[in-house]
Amino acid sequence: MKMQLTPDPPLGSGNDWTATLPEEYQALAANKGWKAPVDALKSYRELDSLLGQKRVLAPDANWKDEQWQEYYKSIGRPETADKYELPKDFKFPEGLELAPDKLKAWQGRFHKYGLLPRQADALLRDYLTEEAANHTNTLKSIETQNAQATQALKEAWGDNYGANAEVVKAVIRKFGDEQTVAQLDQLGADKIPGVFQFLHKIGASIMEDSARGGSLPLAKDSPASAVAEITQLTQDKDFWDALNNRDNPGHAGALARWEQLHRQAYPNEQQSGRDV
Repeated sequence: MKMQLTPDPPLGSGNDWTATLPEEYQALAANKGWKAPVDALKSYRELDSLLGQKRVLAPDANWKDEQWQEYYKSIGRPETADKYELPKDFKFPEGLELAPDKLKAWQGRFHKYGLLPRQADALLRDYLTEEAANHTNTLKSIETQNAQATQALKEAWGDNYGANAEVVKAVIRKFGDEQTVAQLDQLGADKIPGVFQFLHKIGASIMEDSARGGSLPLAKDSPASAVAEITQLTQDKDFWDALNNRDNPGHAGALARWEQLHRQAYPNEQQSGRDV
């Protein structure tokens, strides 16, 4: 009598295929809804395919530079440093910009350390924001200091402020080149009061040194030219005698000239004439 064998059910069929598995895997199969071994194989294949495309190794402190470079590439670092760009919506304050060589240096650092474009943008934005704030604060500080120095200069010069400023400009025209003249003339005493005080001392010295032919290219009929002529006339003995002696034939002319020069030198004052 021959024994008749019953063939095993085909792989992947039947509802009790997990019976021989450890309990933990039986629970896993039930949770995943795998009805047969083939379902588990399909799930594994899909997972392996997904990991093969997206898998990124965790960094290792012992990696060599070549391994780090591969890692940076795998997480999305740009191929070249020049791919990093300035934040397009960042507004530079007037007078401030990021020089091309400095931007290039930042781009090199970003690429060297494997930064993603998003990270580089955030860091560069923070850096520029701080630089802009420092720039603005510096300008405000300079402006405040200049305003204080200018006020002190105006108080020191008093009614001679306009005339003294003209003397300064004359010194600049006499000794400076065209570029210096243009720059200082544009700035004015309210921007660089300390420089203007120094230049005025030079100009006043030149004007007082008439014995050696000192002269300045003062604008005609300007307050400074009037002050210069007043200074010269005080050293003219003949004029001074005519001005102070009513019996001198030239007294009326000297007095008229003296008052005219004072009106020109001090336009903001009410001239009432000289009592002689």
